[in-house]
Amino acid sequence: METVTVTFEYITGVTRRLFTAANLKCSWTQEGWHSDDWLIIPMTPFRAPCGSSAFRAEVQLSKDDAGTTFSWGVFLDAPARPGMWGRPPDRGARAAPA
Repeated sequence: METVTVTFEYITGVTRRLFTAANLKCSWTQEGWHSDDWLIIPMTPFRAPCGSSAFRAEVQLSKDDAGTTFSWGVFLDAPARPGMWGRPPDRGARAAPA
């Protein structure tokens, strides 16, 4: 099977190290095929060029699945709160009404 390498980077936007770990949760198998069963991949911490705390994971996806929609997200661990959904706000998004 021919694969393509995809690098996921989650940049927190803060310089303090608020999170102890991050995991990429994704809709593909360890072999790189699309799947409805979600896989969890540990991410490696690093410092982004802007100085923010960040995490990275590199994965191999099957070229045979080109054009398929893959889903993914990042879950963050903080000392008092593990497994938080790490979705940043959309650019230009307004706060929901109270």
